[in-house]
Amino acid sequence: CADWYSDDWYGRSGRENPTGPDIGTIVDRASPAGPRRITRGGSFLCTPGFCVRDRPAARMPVTPDSSLSHTGFRCVRPAQASPGTP
Repeated sequence: CADWYSDDWYGRSGRENPTGPDIGTIVDRASPAGPRRITRGGSFLCTPGFCVRDRPAARMPVTPDSSLSHTGFRCVRPAQASPGTP
């Protein structure tokens, strides 16, 4: 899942359904590669001892045109009650 990232974003964004910036990008000033987005999510190919950076809580900067076929994400939607349940 590619996210815009800022250290203080969640502290100043909306509490419900926060969105990224309207325009712009995050630049890693230490890298000559330029604009980056942050991926987050776990890899389903790695063992815990091999891919420490791919644990679910990990964040990794990548260029916007990068693809990662081994990093997953989970879609979430509100649960619907079964018929006959409160």
